[in-house]
Amino acid sequence: MVQQALRRIGGFELNVAPILSSEAFLGYRNRAVIPLERTEDGTLRAGFYRSGSHRIVNMNRCPVLDPRLDRLIAPIKLDLEQSDWPVDADLSAEGACGTWPCALATTPVSC
Repeated sequence: MVQQALRRIGGFELNVAPILSSEAFLGYRNRAVIPLERTEDGTLRAGFYRSGSHRIVNMNRCPVLDPRLDRLIAPIKLDLEQSDWPVDADLSAEGACGTWPCALATTPVSC
């Protein structure tokens, strides 16, 4: 398909190498944006959106995240839950945090 599109649209004649799959099927993601919301009783919900909806499925672990990020989910979630930091997935509350972006640096970072 890629070769056909490049030929048809751009007039390119290329040999496209086959796509190789990774051997790692868990623990391979080095970044995520985790939606957050507080329930009516004040409990923090952090997780992912249920398929086809904006309902957050609560989680404390994510097996596809790199283990260095995965092990941070529960303690950061607990810290946010115990704080009075406003959390609101749709950002209707002033100053609220709607998502928790997390990533691993792939290159050294200097400050």
